Amino acid sequence: MGDPMMIMSSLFCLCLLLLLFKFLHRFWWTPIRIQYRLRKQGIKGPAYKFIHGNTKEVLEMRNEDLRRGGQPQLDITELELIKEMLNRRDQAFQKAPPPFYNKKIMGNGLATSVGERWFKCRKLISHAFQGECLKKMIPEMIVSAEMMLRSWKRHQGKEIEEFEEFRLLTSDIISRTAFGSSYLEGKNIFDMTKKYSDIIRRNVFKIRLPGIRLARQSKRRSFVPSWAVHHDPEFWGNDAHLFKPERFSEGVAIATNNNVTSYFPFGIGPRTCVGSNFAIVGAKIVLTMILQQYRFVLDCPTTWNSGYPSR
Repeated sequence: MGDPMMIMSSLFCLCLLLLLFKFLHRFWWTPIRIQYRLRKQGIKGPAYKFIHGNTKEVLEMRNEDLRRGGQPQLDITELELIKEMLNRRDQAFQKAPPPFYNKKIMGNGLATSVGERWFKCRKLISHAFQGECLKKMIPEMIVSAEMMLRSWKRHQGKEIEEFEEFRLLTSDIISRTAFGSSYLEGKNIFDMTKKYSDIIRRNVFKIRLPGIRLARQSKRRSFVPSWAVHHDPEFWGNDAHLFKPERFSEGVAIATNNNVTSYFPFGIGPRTCVGSNFAIVGAKIVLTMILQQYRFVLDCPTTWNSGYPSR
């Protein structure tokens, strides 16, 4: 057998080599490879420095950002002010400008336009969700709901993940009503969107690039925090944090202690969600068809995704 000291020394050297390899791979090879791939795509930037990377440049930009100061924002939760802001038609309070990439993705339509163009888009699109047009969509909503209920029959006695079921139902209804005879084309778009969303979620944190906040010169921004208003005990009582659909059994006025304005899931005023009637009619039809055959039961005490208990 060999000398034990020689064996121990060899193992120690091997461990050192492995640690050195891992260190170099993490702090030299991987950053250099990322830098090469970015530059190959035309994304330039400061050269990577061994070990500390671009920390110096990031700190310099951060200090410059702090020196310039942040952007003031006024959060409004008083109902009278909210009503005044959202009901104004003189464009004194305009929506925040969308990120520059939004128009490349979504075009210059209702969601991204402002001013006169927004008004024209809104007027044109609103006709699709009114009166006779909305009535023509009801049969398609019923077909989608029937398909979902038929699939539930194959899962009798089993637990159903309702969030995923209703997500699929929503995409199916929109595909049928919006794309008509091109239903499969519309459904493929929703399926593709879901697929790409999953891919982005899996990969977005694999490569970490330093994030930088840059100050923008603009007027004070006003923001209406709907979530905060919808959970304010002043309007909803001490159980505001609980999920209690029965609080609406006698209407919104009773549920909100006669503060009807404190409930605005679709917004208020000229910028109310253009598809609110479509969503409400669809929800009523689907719930009516479900409750004719099923009742909802929690299999165990749960908390919903806000972190608050359901009861």
